[in-house]
Amino acid sequence: GKVVQLIGYEVKPSPSSDSIDIITYWQVLQSIDAPLKLVVRAIDQTGQSLAQEERLDVVSRSWLPEDLIAQVNRLTIPAHATSVWIEASLVNSDSGQRLPVMLDGQMVDRRVLLGLLEPR
Repeated sequence: GKVVQLIGYEVKPSPSSDSIDIITYWQVLQSIDAPLKLVVRAIDQTGQSLAQEERLDVVSRSWLPEDLIAQVNRLTIPAHATSVWIEASLVNSDSGQRLPVMLDGQMVDRRVLLGLLEPR
């Protein structure tokens, strides 16, 4: 959207468990006076949530333009899961509203699909 820009991400399976680490990298475009949280989910092919974490380690009200933020989230994927999409969205904690995802000045969604994990 107009507040932050996703500038990169990594999805790393944990070698010691069924969990995965999702690392997202953000650049602040403008200050915001709303409390935000990052919602990272693993969803199956039907859109059902298999795992979710809601956390943002840097208080959004303290963001300044040009700040760079790296956020690590961890999801534990159920053993029965087959193909799993990883999605991320920034959510206003007060209203529950997801921030829009913009492309070329147009809203395209309210979430970003970060990748598809295939069965091991």
